[in-house]
Amino acid sequence: MPKSICIDEFLQRVDSQPDRNIWSVLIVPSPEIEETVEEVQEGLEIFLEQEIRTISATKGVSELIKQIENSSDRYLILWELDFWEAKDWQILDRFRSHLETKQGGVFILSFASAAIMRENAPNLLSWLRSRTYTAAIGAEYLTDEEIKIRLESLSKHLGYSHQEIIELAEQNQLPSDPEYGEWLILLDRGDLIVTR
Repeated sequence: MPKSICIDEFLQRVDSQPDRNIWSVLIVPSPEIEETVEEVQEGLEIFLEQEIRTISATKGVSELIKQIENSSDRYLILWELDFWEAKDWQILDRFRSHLETKQGGVFILSFASAAIMRENAPNLLSWLRSRTYTAAIGAEYLTDEEIKIRLESLSKHLGYSHQEIIELAEQNQLPSDPEYGEWLILLDRGDLIVTR
């Protein structure tokens, strides 16, 4: 299960890395992705004292790879990967070694796209696993009613009660799907999220 951290902590982690190629994944609730991209970009430009380029993946994996290869920027933010299918992640997985030509970057993913990446990009996942985080945002932006609706949706979709999720997390038996991390955050039990 990815560790839950706030954006400021994520920025500090990136800043504290040695001056070499480091890539990370930041998993964010879908409604907060655009704002998070802007916040991460602005924060990294201050911390790293350089321009940070964002690259949208809406034109597909081939165009994304082309933009990465042709970029002279030392740090990249990759986002808008929600429409990608399994085959797109499989192609990027084969391209993984090319990412090491850059200083570094971050994939900003929704919970859904993170789940698809996990299933279809084993090399990428293995490379990024220790630097994959769930952004501790979203819950503070949702109304109580929105949190209730989302929790009901998670319970119905995944087939557990809130208490069962907490018990599984306490026993370190919770599946690693990002939705479970989101569930714990919405239950205000982010303390139970651990990195595996």
